[in-house]
Amino acid sequence: MSADVQELMKRVEKLEKYFESLIEINLELIEEEEAEDWEIKDLEKRRKDEFVDWESVKDEL
Repeated sequence: MSADVQELMKRVEKLEKYFESLIEINLELIEEEEAEDWEIKDLEKRRKDEFVDWESVKDEL
């Protein structure tokens, strides 16, 4: 039984290493791009719309 558990642990370690390498490769392939003007404006608008005044909600927590 312990041999089975050890074999499973080895396989899990191999899978973890494989997934880590896949993640690293994907991160390298992702190109960082500058946000377009419309995206920046949209984010600024959302920030204003989603802003919550802390003073108005702090007593309700």
